[in-house]
Amino acid sequence: MNLMMKCFIKRIVAFIFRFLCGLGLIRPSKVVLMDGGVCSQILQYYLGASLFPTYKAEYDMEFWENGGRDCLGNQNRPFELLTIFPQLPFVKCNRRKAAFYRRYLQTTSMVPPPIYLNNYRCECDLVGLHDYFDIKTAVLPENKQHVREQLLESHSCGLHIRRGDLANNDNPYYGVFSEDYLVDAMNYVKGIDPEVRFYAFSDDIEWVKTVFAKKCDCSLSLMEGNTGSEDLILLANCKCIIASQGTAGRLAALLNGESMLIMKEGDPHNLSYLKAHKNCIVL
Repeated sequence: MNLMMKCFIKRIVAFIFRFLCGLGLIRPSKVVLMDGGVCSQILQYYLGASLFPTYKAEYDMEFWENGGRDCLGNQNRPFELLTIFPQLPFVKCNRRKAAFYRRYLQTTSMVPPPIYLNNYRCECDLVGLHDYFDIKTAVLPENKQHVREQLLESHSCGLHIRRGDLANNDNPYYGVFSEDYLVDAMNYVKGIDPEVRFYAFSDDIEWVKTVFAKKCDCSLSLMEGNTGSEDLILLANCKCIIASQGTAGRLAALLNGESMLIMKEGDPHNLSYLKAHKNCIVL
């Protein structure tokens, strides 16, 4: 069966299913992709909760049924959303139902349910995200609480350095930000606040230690031994955040609500955050 015929059959199945829902013979659902690291999980949860809110979101967990690995298959991406925000209402979608919706009802058009929502294909207004997640109540292990207090009490600037599966110039989604941008951003912050203390958060802290730390003139505290969710919570408690490729830096600023967010000029992902966060600098 050729591709054109497959697409035609998918459209016919989707049309019939929506027609039956319109007749009241089938209850329409809102099924939402859930995958990736903790930042993707937060954005996907928000997409499901905020779009068509009269319909309860059901989340497709196939990613973890298939191993839950990053783009290169190297690093594990555990499901941490409910670990740090255990109070969130959450419904896991039935596996067969999720497979049907994923195959036949995935669309970039914002049509009412039945629909399969994919955060990578749908634009979502991030203005209301802060209302869904309270970073002050996010669960952090007891042995990390002193770090949170240190960040809150100091002139803290969190430096997010995303590498891992995105440390690749051939990656079609992000590529790699230059070390020069990060150094320039640090110097900019130091010019505003001479008492600033820099804290580096990275999924490749060894690279930060052996390569990047030698290129910057500023003192840098390395945040080692954290999970992805712990890094995000601690980063979101910094007074200033320097974002790199990936989502964690930008999302941490949104969760904080007040932090100064520094982003690289020309990054196409900036626009949504410029609309949603009032304290942004683009360098």
